[in-house]
Amino acid sequence: MAKKVAGILNGGGAKEEAPVAEAPAKEEAVAEEAPKPKKKKAAAPAEEEKPAKSEEATVSASASKDDEEPSGPAAPFTRFDLAAGAHVYGRNFSYNDSRVGGQQAYKLPAVPAPTISADVYVTKNIGLSGSFEYSMALISEDKDGFRYATSSMGWSVGAKYRLFLGATELTPGLAYSGYGFKITPESTDKKPPQVAAVAYKQVKIGSGIRIPVSDKFALVGGGNYLFLVDVGELKDTYFPYMTGRGGEGFAGIAFALPWAAGLEGRLSADFRRYVFSMNSDKKDLETGGSGRIAGGAVDQYVGANIGFAFRK
Repeated sequence: MAKKVAGILNGGGAKEEAPVAEAPAKEEAVAEEAPKPKKKKAAAPAEEEKPAKSEEATVSASASKDDEEPSGPAAPFTRFDLAAGAHVYGRNFSYNDSRVGGQQAYKLPAVPAPTISADVYVTKNIGLSGSFEYSMALISEDKDGFRYATSSMGWSVGAKYRLFLGATELTPGLAYSGYGFKITPESTDKKPPQVAAVAYKQVKIGSGIRIPVSDKFALVGGGNYLFLVDVGELKDTYFPYMTGRGGEGFAGIAFALPWAAGLEGRLSADFRRYVFSMNSDKKDLETGGSGRIAGGAVDQYVGANIGFAFRK
């Protein structure tokens, strides 16, 4: 009986302990499986980051497009200005108080001379300039009807400094230039004309101006003082003691042409004048002297320029 009771007690204890032992195992299993939902929750933020990547791609694509577009508007100032056309001008050379020597005045009606000029700016403000002009097939005729080959040529090289006053451009400059006018008589001419040739070499000090009235129209102008370095035959042979000075100016318009961007037409009037004092002396009448006496002289040019220009 005692053995049965002991067996029952032992068996029952084993059966009662089994459920107690299994309960912690289930709890451990639950505890082990508990992190699994955390993994699912961790995946959610990863999915939420996807739009951020899309935004980064959009920003990157936008930046690429911006790189392809121009960085800004074109420069508001020109780098170069090239002009060509015709200078139609007349000349009037006259003496004041011409007494001895038979020197003659000279008058030339309007004649054309092809011209070309260029301004190139190496920086926004500093530029180089040059021009050339040559009169073609020019013939002079005296009061007796004799005709003479005549040549006329001008050139200039210099530098400019461009100032911007709002949209207005002011261009003070310094240049060295030459201008020549000569009548060539025939070698068989027994009475050649007594018209002195001139070969002016001069320093030009002055300024130009361009005033835009609209996008397609501008006023242009300028002037220079002419400091004479050389005069040529007029001083070397005719009046060796002479002194002189000169000045020039121009005014006109520039207007855009529809055929190409930067192309414009130009019309202007110009004026150039030299004034001389001959400073004649009694030495001029002595042996070896020029044999000429006069009080003074004026050499004057009036003209018009018609041409085209390209600015960029």
